[in-house]
Amino acid sequence: MPIVTIGSSNYKNQLRKRFEIESKILQKDNLIIKTEYINQRDNLFIKLIVEKDSFRFEILKEFVANVLSDLIINNLEIDFISKIVSVNCKFLNKNEKDKIVDIALNRLNIKNNKEIINAKIKRKNRILLEVIDYIEDDKKMILEGFVRFRLKNYLAELKAAVTTAIEEYGVEKEYKGFVHLLKYYIDSQLDDNKLVNVIKIKDNGFELLDHQQNIIESPFLEESVLENLEQELECEDLLISALITIAPQEIILHFNRPFELVENLKKVFNEKLSICLGCKYCKANNYEDLKNKD
Repeated sequence: MPIVTIGSSNYKNQLRKRFEIESKILQKDNLIIKTEYINQRDNLFIKLIVEKDSFRFEILKEFVANVLSDLIINNLEIDFISKIVSVNCKFLNKNEKDKIVDIALNRLNIKNNKEIINAKIKRKNRILLEVIDYIEDDKKMILEGFVRFRLKNYLAELKAAVTTAIEEYGVEKEYKGFVHLLKYYIDSQLDDNKLVNVIKIKDNGFELLDHQQNIIESPFLEESVLENLEQELECEDLLISALITIAPQEIILHFNRPFELVENLKKVFNEKLSICLGCKYCKANNYEDLKNKD
């Protein structure tokens, strides 16, 4: 009678639990797969046995492939990624490694719930087909060896996600360090300007006013400089530079979008920053956006 044997040393408990659950589900459909558990040293071997029937053997192959592919994607994948991170990031502490693992998983699955499901299904299907192909030639499998030698493309995908995650984490860490230095610089400055109002003007420009509504001159916001900018992002960077140079005690924004700019200003200036609740400089539609966001 057809027998398929699956063994593992590192994932014994997960493997056994998953086969026990899935076997009970098949029994409800009167499909009986006899299961034997054999412990040999550090390994657990699970023998899966069906009657000598080609149709039932096809069911057995699909059953094993479905169990293993689902186990790998939903249970073991995070362990594989964690090991890749540990090998490549020995100099980082546990919290930093965990952060990289999270970023790598996000890169694999995207952040949208629908895309997460689609990405996982695609990876699972590729693994499922590999398992079926393997069982066609060999009825005995060591799970760790199968992953290492038959799922090289899958592992390469995980390694690529980790590489991207490490790069993103490095950029994020540098940015946080840069923001920390900016905060230190700003807090150490003498506050000649107690209050600065930030006004949006035409062509994505900005104007700075003091507490008496007089214009505060800044070389970063001069018209000749702004005219040579190619992107709105560059103008926003110049605004941040202008405010850092002035280093006021209080900043009032008379706008609340683009949201990314507002959030970046909050990170740098913290409690010094506030958003006006409505005045002649403010545009009403900005506040509708703010209400919707809240």
